[in-house]
Amino acid sequence: MSNNFYKNKDVLLVSPYFYSYHKGIVKALKDKGANVKFVPEVNNSFFYRLSKKISPKLQCFLENKHKKKILNACKQNSFDLLLVIRGELFDKNLLTLIRKELPNADFYMYQWDSYRHADYRDVIKCFKRVSTFDSSDAKELCIPYLPLFYLPEYKSNTCYSEKKYALSFFGAYHGDRLDVIKFFTKELEQNSSKHKFHLYMPLLSFLYRLLVREVKVSDFKYFTFYKAKSSDISKVYSESIAVLDVELAIQSGLSIRTFEVLSSGAKLLTTNFNIKREKLYNEDVVNCINRNDLIFDPHFFESKKIEISLDDYSVSKWLDNVFLVK
Repeated sequence: MSNNFYKNKDVLLVSPYFYSYHKGIVKALKDKGANVKFVPEVNNSFFYRLSKKISPKLQCFLENKHKKKILNACKQNSFDLLLVIRGELFDKNLLTLIRKELPNADFYMYQWDSYRHADYRDVIKCFKRVSTFDSSDAKELCIPYLPLFYLPEYKSNTCYSEKKYALSFFGAYHGDRLDVIKFFTKELEQNSSKHKFHLYMPLLSFLYRLLVREVKVSDFKYFTFYKAKSSDISKVYSESIAVLDVELAIQSGLSIRTFEVLSSGAKLLTTNFNIKREKLYNEDVVNCINRNDLIFDPHFFESKKIEISLDDYSVSKWLDNVFLVK
């Protein structure tokens, strides 16, 4: 029945360039029979990121230029569905212009950031349905709560039987992630346990934070200055007994890492206690840690395979929930 909803529908997807998630969503829509056009939510070039730091006028110029690109995409095709993920540039004015171009389309929005991080409250009424990964936002804003998803490539790698690493981590630098990684690096090395941590930060950002004394020269060894490929991440997850997750403190939603890790057959070590409310929670597989009082439990890293059902968290099922397809 759900395939009938998507069959031959023209879908405009506007979302961030973030690893390969936009590609996974496009593929899932096409697999369901839809025709898909993808436009990034912003032109996230180095030039644009720099403009946000040095020139509000230049930032505004580049953002308006990209808004025109989104509008041009709407003019070129009479889309049936608009799906906006996060939507950094989407304000009421832009949505009014899009509505003129797509008078018969249904507009949907999904948020994988809290409004405290990227405020979208003013445009909620412009959409047929807005759902969020953040349970606190959902309750406060009276919108549906919908957890994130995993892509098939993570589940397909559960065939790796040998576990090389006790603990692994992939993610960008923010908040207290560095402090948590330092703690576990020290503990794992004392227990002679192998680990693989990929804490990403652009080199120029590292140098800037070095100048303002946010990081130290001795912290250099904890960072990598290139983004990891999704295929490399999924492989390492499947070769790890456990994977570390340190979420933004201002958000209550479960990170996408949660579902990728558990679908790969690894255990999850997370600072997000909200996972205990989810039906997928299993204390044998998920260990919640207090970021303000870190404790190392060596028994958690003993290899023990425990299967949990994650069918409800596939990207295909997630799309059905976004569009409320039964």
